[in-house]
Amino acid sequence: MREALSRAGAEEVASLLQSGNFSFDIDTLADTPADRATVENLLKRCVLEVAGLDDVAVMIRSRADISAIVSATSLSAADPKKLHAVFCQPDANLEALEHSQAIGEAIAERIQPDSFEIVKGHIVVHTPNGLGRSRATNTLWESSTGVACTMRNWSTVGKLCNL
Repeated sequence: MREALSRAGAEEVASLLQSGNFSFDIDTLADTPADRATVENLLKRCVLEVAGLDDVAVMIRSRADISAIVSATSLSAADPKKLHAVFCQPDANLEALEHSQAIGEAIAERIQPDSFEIVKGHIVVHTPNGLGRSRATNTLWESSTGVACTMRNWSTVGKLCNL
């Protein structure tokens, strides 16, 4: 995948193990929604080329986006594997989760003892008993927001800030 991204014009391509997370620079693109869509399409073409998959959701976040989530969250966990960032596609209906007390309370009640908050347009989830025992699954966030989402534990989020 790194080679496909490089051939497509990405520079300084790096990956985080085999996690599906990549860091790269494309100097010709600014950080606008149209340019993010261009990069998403580039990534989808690379995934099709490398893996033969043509129906893959990709999410683009800048290092600054990820760092802002880390800085702004009020949730914390002694074990970073129990804190997670949920990255959703840009048209996610996070306002309903954030501003509707009824929706927020219903989700909070459903996922107890877990907790969540909306941070900088993303969801941060604390799962004190671990994600394997949690009801705060990726499926819950996708059905609640209406778009594709992906979760990364806090260890991975921290590494992405430094990739």
